[in-house]
Amino acid sequence: MDSIRKAVAGRNDFFFLRIVGGGTAAGLAIICLAIEGFNDTFLLLAGLAAVVLTFPWHRLSALRAGPFEFSLERGQIKGAIDSIEIGGSYRTRINEVLSRYVVEVDRARGSRVLWVDDKPRRLIAERRLFRAIEIDTVLVPTCREAALTLTRDNDFDLLITSLEKRAERALMPGDPRRPAVAFAQWLRGQDDGGIRGLLGPEAEVPIHDEVVNRLPIVIYAAFPSLAYIRERTQPLIGLEPAVEAARTLDDLVKKTVRSLADQRFDPIEISSEKKVFAP
Repeated sequence: MDSIRKAVAGRNDFFFLRIVGGGTAAGLAIICLAIEGFNDTFLLLAGLAAVVLTFPWHRLSALRAGPFEFSLERGQIKGAIDSIEIGGSYRTRINEVLSRYVVEVDRARGSRVLWVDDKPRRLIAERRLFRAIEIDTVLVPTCREAALTLTRDNDFDLLITSLEKRAERALMPGDPRRPAVAFAQWLRGQDDGGIRGLLGPEAEVPIHDEVVNRLPIVIYAAFPSLAYIRERTQPLIGLEPAVEAARTLDDLVKKTVRSLADQRFDPIEISSEKKVFAP
């Protein structure tokens, strides 16, 4: 039944464009045939009607004509939603978020996200949704691996992390902070040394890299409420850029695309020539 529902929904994409555009062209073709008979104008209008009625508009993201661009993002948004198995009101909420933030989604395309979660196999739906809107995710299971990744590669636009990571909490005896909290403080250069056991000797040295130190962070945690998450992330209050929190997929998508879009307003400067570094 779900496959039938999706097929019907696909046929309804750009319904107004198909009916009005195709119907208008078909009507003009009939009038032309009645008045002037079978001629080139009739063939042109009939062909135009056929194209408008049958063209797969839902596959387009935009139409361009000279200096003008007409957005057709609805098709791309539907493709993103259809990339995961989700239904009911939750599907509607995801669709509303992507539709409301369509400009931010467009600006966020091509972004790269480092995702830290000790249960990566549970994130397949979230990652496929981001991939459908052209946001790439690199998944690592621990804060230590995330730190090592960032020391080797600073080309990320955002960090998403779970909060608890129970196995990693065992590496921080006596420290009341959640691993994600300690890791976020370390990224901002505000850790007091208590992260030594969490990251290990290879990654405990602070990273002096402006791109990494100012990496936007979204904590994605399955807790009863955002208030519950904020209570456990109190030490992060006041950090700049601010650390966001999300507990549902639609909230995660909203805060991720907004943060990534904001990043585009602060582009990285690049020299026209490769700089020469002293040995």
